[in-house]
Amino acid sequence: MAKFNITPISEFKEFVREGYSYTKVSDKNNYYLFGVKDEDGMNAGFEIWKGVSRKQPDGTKVMSKPSSEQFGTYGWYVCGTIANIRHTLNRIKEKGNPDLDVEFFIQGVAEHF
Repeated sequence: MAKFNITPISEFKEFVREGYSYTKVSDKNNYYLFGVKDEDGMNAGFEIWKGVSRKQPDGTKVMSKPSSEQFGTYGWYVCGTIANIRHTLNRIKEKGNPDLDVEFFIQGVAEHF
């Protein structure tokens, strides 16, 4: 297995992946909210990431974004109306993420629209 440096999750601000642009909207308690836009600049939804502890080759630990395989446990895609997003975030919180501040992130969603 190749060793590589892990980018700390706090360094993700804006990036493009598979034609979609991601912009960090807010973060709190090791959760990060990203607005997602399609290549035409239209809002496509939001991703919430919970930082995952990973070890660098030098032995230091950093919090990094979840891998694709970890989505559903440490990463979620949410879209729809504010009410739909609030409902989904409350479900995520109930299913083992008690420190997810739903109203804080709803405020970020509302400001991003």
